Amino acid sequence: MKSGFYIVGTFLGYFKSIFGDRERHLLGVQIKTPNKYGTFETSTIDVRLSEDLVTSGFKSSLDQFKGKDVILAVNPRQWAMDNGSSGITYYFDGNSSIEFVK
Repeated sequence: MKSGFYIVGTFLGYFKSIFGDRERHLLGVQIKTPNKYGTFETSTIDVRLSEDLVTSGFKSSLDQFKGKDVILAVNPRQWAMDNGSSGITYYFDGNSSIEFVK
């Protein structure tokens, strides 16, 4: 059984990066979080796409979401390296879809 959650934010677009001999396919989602002053701060979350989704043509459907508020399901994976760095990588749940926020 998988566990995950939804990210709600403004869809920024698709980005492909090269990491060593591999390609990474990322979706950018900008989220707003309230701060102690009663305003909002924005940050960008990179969400990884699987190679299967990219080769299936999923990428061609993404332009319709650019600049719009969306909701998408992600599965987080925590990681740590021997040098002490750690973080969380978010993976798009390929069994779901990206939807407009109404």
